[in-house]
Amino acid sequence: MMHYFSLVLAVCCSFFTTGIYSQSLVQISGQLEDIHSEPIMLAYYLGDKQYIEDTVEIDANGKFIFTYPELLEQGVYLFYFPGNSRYVEFILGDDQQFSVKGKLSDFTKTAKFSGSTDNTLFYGYLNKLETFKEKDEKWSAVKSRHTLNGNADSLKVADEMIQQNGDAYKVYKKQFLEKNANSFLEKLLRFNERPDVPETLTQEEKYYYYKNHIFDNLDWSFDGVLRSPNYESLLTEFIDKLTPQTPDSIIIACDLILQKTKENDDLFKYTLIQLTNKYARSTTICFDAIYVHLVENYYLKGQAFWLNGTDEESKVQLKKMKENAERLKPVLCGNYAYNFTLADEKGKKHELRKISGERTILLFWASDCHRCEAFMKELAAITDLCEKKGVTRTAIASKKLSRSKSGKTSKLYDFVKALTKTEPSANETLDIEGLVGKACQIIVKDGIEKDGVV
Repeated sequence: MMHYFSLVLAVCCSFFTTGIYSQSLVQISGQLEDIHSEPIMLAYYLGDKQYIEDTVEIDANGKFIFTYPELLEQGVYLFYFPGNSRYVEFILGDDQQFSVKGKLSDFTKTAKFSGSTDNTLFYGYLNKLETFKEKDEKWSAVKSRHTLNGNADSLKVADEMIQQNGDAYKVYKKQFLEKNANSFLEKLLRFNERPDVPETLTQEEKYYYYKNHIFDNLDWSFDGVLRSPNYESLLTEFIDKLTPQTPDSIIIACDLILQKTKENDDLFKYTLIQLTNKYARSTTICFDAIYVHLVENYYLKGQAFWLNGTDEESKVQLKKMKENAERLKPVLCGNYAYNFTLADEKGKKHELRKISGERTILLFWASDCHRCEAFMKELAAITDLCEKKGVTRTAIASKKLSRSKSGKTSKLYDFVKALTKTEPSANETLDIEGLVGKACQIIVKDGIEKDGVV
């Protein structure tokens, strides 16, 4: 399968060294008819990214070889050709001493592997898929043509042929997976399989059927799936598309998939790190709760085995994550808001629970925060709506309001009760400095934080 390489690569600096090939556990050699005297890179997938493992030179006869004294991690690897930004994929499983010949310009059809059952099977599968693809493209073109000229009979024939071709592909793939059960390719393809939903179900039933069966027949202990694009696409679909985008639902989905990946240490580690980073960076309303959940229930309970807490780096990282979770927890949606008391610019003190209004918007800001200024303008523009809905708007400054040369304080909009951080205890609980320009909490009358706008 040939592709044009477009993703940014993180280069691993492990360059080719000459050795005695007979002592190498890994020997991947090849000869290409249409590529000579230029570099070739060995790369691999990790999630949705591709990384360079090594670089060698293709000689004048189109020959190259990669050798390593130790076995490489199994997965889907790539030959990348920087001269023309193309790459071709291959499988690296138990067979790590093999050769391949072919043409880069038509690699799928010309590639011939020797010593690799996995890749012979893989390219046989890809060639069969090409025949289905060609038929689909042919009849899709016929359908487009007759859609334009309004030939209903021909259009019906085209639709039937497209359906037949799709059904034939499903039968082929099902038989292929059954015939090659427990092979590297079968396990890998399972992670790219999606449920065949019965047409007799209602739309709602179809959704639940699909979601409940998306993990059917997966071998979570399979090492090769991490170094392939298949797992990341499954993870993204399950978390982002099949799960309602509310913190409680996402937390349940994260726990479910993390429980399944516990059969595979590398997969569990990758998944937990990906999810943690995803929700640590999220700017979506209330999603801080997901990050806090992952930190408290996995990292701080010793499930992140790679951070064992015995070395200094692990201790520092765990300490930082613990502090971040503790900082976020008091302002999570659904919690009772901390009933702080802060003084305004005139020195008058205000207690949160005594601020009138069905809802109170707390905007954390600083006089030098341009993002805050923009958001305050937006709030000012809906003054009438806020008054109608019983919404009180209050700004909390991270430091004493600055004064200009004329002695006037920084411009504030007339809706703002500008409270200034004067009590160390309030800042310790709210982390006002950390919330500036990032959060705007909405507090309902009973003191519960309902939303966080970022």
